[in-house]
Amino acid sequence: MGVSDDVVALRRTLSQLELERLERASGEPLDDLVDRAAVAEKEARRLQSRDLIAITLLRRAELLLAAGRERDAIPVLEEVGPVLRGSREDDLRVRALAHLAEAHARSKDWKRVSALCEEGITLVEKYRYNLTSDYLASAYLHSRIALYSWGVRAAYELGRYELMIERAELSKSRLILSRPAASTRASAGAAADRVAEFRELSRRIAEHPARRAPEELLARRHMLWDLMALEGSKSRPEPFSLPAIQSLLRKDEAILFYYWLDANSLAIATIDRDRFAAELRHVSPDQRRMLESYARHALESTKPNYSAFEPVRDFGSFLLPAASPIAWHEKERLLVSPHRVLHSIPFHAMRYENQWLIERAAVSYIANLSSLQLPYTPRKEQRVLAVGVEHFNVPGRTLGPLPEAELEAQEVKQIYDTHRVPVTLLVKAEATADRLRGWDSDGTLNGYSCLHFATHGENVNSDSPMESHFYMQDSRLDGLELANLRLEADIVVLSACCSGQRPIAGRGLKELPGDDLFGLQAAFFRAGARRILGTLWPVDSSAARRIATAFHSHLIADKSDDPEVALQTSIRNYLAQADIRTRKVYFWAAFFLSALGRAKSV
Repeated sequence: MGVSDDVVALRRTLSQLELERLERASGEPLDDLVDRAAVAEKEARRLQSRDLIAITLLRRAELLLAAGRERDAIPVLEEVGPVLRGSREDDLRVRALAHLAEAHARSKDWKRVSALCEEGITLVEKYRYNLTSDYLASAYLHSRIALYSWGVRAAYELGRYELMIERAELSKSRLILSRPAASTRASAGAAADRVAEFRELSRRIAEHPARRAPEELLARRHMLWDLMALEGSKSRPEPFSLPAIQSLLRKDEAILFYYWLDANSLAIATIDRDRFAAELRHVSPDQRRMLESYARHALESTKPNYSAFEPVRDFGSFLLPAASPIAWHEKERLLVSPHRVLHSIPFHAMRYENQWLIERAAVSYIANLSSLQLPYTPRKEQRVLAVGVEHFNVPGRTLGPLPEAELEAQEVKQIYDTHRVPVTLLVKAEATADRLRGWDSDGTLNGYSCLHFATHGENVNSDSPMESHFYMQDSRLDGLELANLRLEADIVVLSACCSGQRPIAGRGLKELPGDDLFGLQAAFFRAGARRILGTLWPVDSSAARRIATAFHSHLIADKSDDPEVALQTSIRNYLAQADIRTRKVYFWAAFFLSALGRAKSV
C-alpha cells in the first residue's frame, strides 16, 4: 500500500469515528473511540502530514469533549497550533480555538475563554469576507460560530457588556453591511452585456413553473450574480462602536437586542441614548419548543389557522426585558433586533400590561445595530408607484384572483393624488414584470420614492431564499432579480403573503450560523430601499387593504419621515374598529416594518 493509499485509509478511519460517535446514545461510553483516535494520530505522525496530525488531534479532542473529559481534551487541542505552524489558520486552527473555548467554559474560566475567542474571532474576520458568494460567506461561520457565542457569554460573565455586544454584532447579519448596494455595483461599471444577460436569464427562468427552471439557467444566473457582486468594491463593515450607535437614538427611543448563546440561553440587551443594560435569560425547553413551533407555522402555513398565531401574546413573559435602569416600556419608539428563530416572531403582538406592544410604542425591526450607522438622505420630491394585480396569467401556476388588490392600488393613488404627489398606477395587463424590467433599464424605476405592490406572494424558499418571489400579472420576480434593480426608494410596501419572511434555517442547517439576511427583504435592501413594510405569513386580503392604505394615508398626512409611527397608528385604528374575529393576531400582526440605515436628518 502506497503513501496515498495510507492517507485515504486514515481519512476513512476518521470519518468512521465521527459516524460512530453520532450513533452513540447520550451518556454512552466513548473510551474505545478515543483509543482508536489515538492510534489514528500515531499513523498521521508516521505519515508526517501536519494537516492529518492536526485533524486527528481535533477528532480525539472532540471525542474527549463529548465524553465529558474536557481536562484531557485541553492539552490535545493545545498541540494543534504548534503542529500547523501558522498554516490552515482559517479552518483547523479556528476549530481548535473553538473547542478550547468550550473546554474552558465548562470550568467557567471566563478570562481564558474570552482570550481564546478573541484570537479565534480575529482569524475568522480575517478570512470570511474574502468569499464572493453570500451563501458561502454565511456557511463559513457554521463550524466557527461557537467562538462568537462563547465570546459573548464570556464577556457577559466578566461584566464587559460593550464587548459582549460587539462580538454579537460581528456574527449577526453582517453581510448586508459588507456588500455595496446593487444599484451602486451597477453604476460602478458592471458590463452592460452581463447585466443584459442576467435580466434575460431572469425572464426565461420566470417563464417556468416555480423551482422547475432548467438547472443550466439557474447555474448560469448564479454565476453572473457572483460576478456582478465582484464588480463593486467589497468594503468590510465599519468597526462597531456602541457610543456611536447610542448617539443616533432619539430621547424617546430604545433598542431591544437579542442574541442566542445556545438553544436555551438568550442574551438580551436594552439600549437607549444614555444607558445600556444586559441580562442572560434562560428559556425553558417548553418555551423554546413554543417559539420553534410558532416560527415553523409562520414560515410554512398556506392556509389561515387563526388559533396558531395567538400564543405570541404571551411570549413577552420570557422574551421582553426584565426591570432595568432603562424604562424601555415608557419609550414611544422601539427598535427590535431579533436573532435566529425570533425573526419569525411578531414582537409587536406581545402583550405588556394589558396592551399590545404596538399600542404602547411604534415598533420597527433592524437586522443589527450597525445598520443604524448607514446614513441616507430621504428623497425631497415624492413619487409613487402603485401596483395592484387581481387576475394572473403566470406560466405553470394557477393563482386565484385577488379582488381587493386593484382596489388597494387605486386607493393608494387617491391618497397621494389628494396631496398632489405624482402616482403611477399599474393594474390589469399593464402590471407586468417586463414593464418593471424596462423601467429599471431606462432609469424610470429609480425615480420613485415609494413602491407599493398588492399581489400574490409565497412562503420563503429556505434552501434558496434569494429565489423567493412574488407575482406580477404575467410572471414572478424573485430575490436575485429584485436585488439587482436600481432603486432609491425611502419605502417599499409589499402587501403580499409572506413577503417579509427571512429564512432561519435551510441547506441542511437547523439554524443559519451567521443569522444573515436573505429573501425578498434582503433583495429590496440591496436594490436600494431603506424601509420595507412586509408580512410574516399569509395575509387576509381585506385586512391587508385596510392596514396598507391607512399606512400611506398617515404617512403622507402627518408629513412625517417616520413610517413606524404611521404603521402604529394604522394598526391602532384597525384594532379599534375590528370585530372579535378580525382582532385576532392573524389578521393584523403579520405586518411589520424593517429598516436599513438612518436618515441624516435624525
